[in-house]
Amino acid sequence: MKQLTIGFNALNSISKLELNGLGALESVVVMRGGLKEGTDRLRVVNCANLSSIDIGELAFTKYKHLELTNLPMLQRISIGSSVFQIIQSILMESK
Repeated sequence: MKQLTIGFNALNSISKLELNGLGALESVVVMRGGLKEGTDRLRVVNCANLSSIDIGELAFTKYKHLELTNLPMLQRISIGSSVFQIIQSILMESK
């Protein structure tokens, strides 16, 4: 899978989204309102070819943690308005 797209207001009952070790993944798109009711974390790690992450407005509104690590090809992160409204921690690092 080269692209993961989560549609408008989709997957709202998911509390945690983890993308780990998806070597073919090149882009992640979360459209407006996606995963807005979850309350835990977005974790994207060890995706060697991931180059872009696009998060639409009102997505992940109740998520508390964001982790983006070991993404050597990541060039662009786009985050819309009213996203991660109650964020408690952000970890971004490259190893």
